[in-house]
Amino acid sequence: CFGRGGRQKAAPNKRLPIRHNPLKPIKGWLTGDIAKHKTHGIGRITLRSRGSFVLTKPDKTQFSVKPIDLKPVFRRDGYLYKFSRVFR
Repeated sequence: CFGRGGRQKAAPNKRLPIRHNPLKPIKGWLTGDIAKHKTHGIGRITLRSRGSFVLTKPDKTQFSVKPIDLKPVFRRDGYLYKFSRVFR
């Protein structure tokens, strides 16, 4: 499995030394997950620090979306998923 922690973002200031604001993980979502939106369709998501996501479709168009409007299609969690047909 691959560890996906919060990335470090520098927040420079004139008077104070540089401090880091790590991106807090949003429960259940990682950057690179593939999700389906109600109106925009299927695409890859990128997390933002404010809680909204960027949905990037295969034709490189980007939309700002809320996580409640998304349904996960594929999770980027380090595991390999294989979907097969079961014959009964």
